[in-house]
Amino acid sequence: MFKDRGFLFTGLILMLLLLSLSACKDKSPGNQGVVLMKLGDRVVTVNEYKQAFEMAMAAYPIKALTDRSHIKVAKVRLLNQMTDELVIINRADELKFTITDEELNTAVNNIIKDYPDQTFDQILVEQSISFNRWRESLRKRLLIEKTIRKDIRGFSEPEVDSVDSTEPESLEKIDEPDDSSNLREVTLEEEEDSDTTRAQDVYAAWMVELRKTHPVFIDETRWKNILEE
Repeated sequence: MFKDRGFLFTGLILMLLLLSLSACKDKSPGNQGVVLMKLGDRVVTVNEYKQAFEMAMAAYPIKALTDRSHIKVAKVRLLNQMTDELVIINRADELKFTITDEELNTAVNNIIKDYPDQTFDQILVEQSISFNRWRESLRKRLLIEKTIRKDIRGFSEPEVDSVDSTEPESLEKIDEPDDSSNLREVTLEEEEDSDTTRAQDVYAAWMVELRKTHPVFIDETRWKNILEE
């Protein structure tokens, strides 16, 4: 059981580290490196992208690691993810959203509370990650979630034409077996799927608009080189 929690926690670490490698403040000229992506004063360098990709590939099956088509798809997916993160962090700056130390501490405690003493630190050591780096990566993840949750409220759900479900009076009622409990379960599942789809549609529309107003510069030449490696 503990191993399962450790595996899940390692996955969380990878996710947060991918985030920590993106949306970083612009470095000084001597340490900036080769810029791959840029939005405002936040950049992602070629080396940072490659580091993030190496960590992301740890979550892929071994077969995918030797298939060039799968690798290309994974690279594009990561580029899109890091682009979205740059845009959302920039939007958070505009709206002056922040994560307080109290909010961060609550989130940290909720994550580590089920781990025995020293186990949490041990996992960080095994992943060569300092606690402070992990903590600040979590802060950034929470900021992204807060921005999505609050800013997306301005977007309405896609309009759906109303449908009159009333049966014509001329139709006779047909007695059917009372299977209301099963029907209720199916209906609840359909409603959950529908809610998920609507949420995804609203998020997609929100991101399309944000990308228009927050265009991310991507060095196409360097990106093509990465894609072909």
